[in-house]
Amino acid sequence: MSDNYRSRTERNHVKNQKQETNKEKKPKKKGSFFKKFLIGCLLLGIVGLVAGVSAFFVMVKDAPKLDKSKLVNPLSTKFLDKNGNFFYEYGAEKRTHVTYDQIPKVVESAFLATEDSRFYDHNGIDFKRTTKAVMENVTGGFGSQGGSTITQQVVKNYFLTMD
Repeated sequence: MSDNYRSRTERNHVKNQKQETNKEKKPKKKGSFFKKFLIGCLLLGIVGLVAGVSAFFVMVKDAPKLDKSKLVNPLSTKFLDKNGNFFYEYGAEKRTHVTYDQIPKVVESAFLATEDSRFYDHNGIDFKRTTKAVMENVTGGFGSQGGSTITQQVVKNYFLTMD
């Protein structure tokens, strides 16, 4: 198709009109990379979440049943004479079993303040404390913070041996 224009101005005018119609046909892809990146991160997060939840349920399914007798640390052996009088205690650590009611409230409060101040606010895993411990260990060196709760320590002592 040969376009015969009478003047340069006419040719430029037609050329500009074609460019304007091309611009109208093609919508701008403003933020296209950012949208793709955001959607990619979202999909990656969803896949990670599904994988994590699946792994959790696979592990929990095969977990052993709890045995309350294993939750008690071994007590020291107390020797009594023939009259029932105590005369010697044997064991690596001197331990005596007490019930929860026998523990003074001030001892319980001191223990919770030291070990797990939000003990009654979470269900065994304190995500705030664990996240803070991870951040402190990254910035301050491994082992500078602990994030385990009392519940996690009981589970560790229940399932793991000192060996």
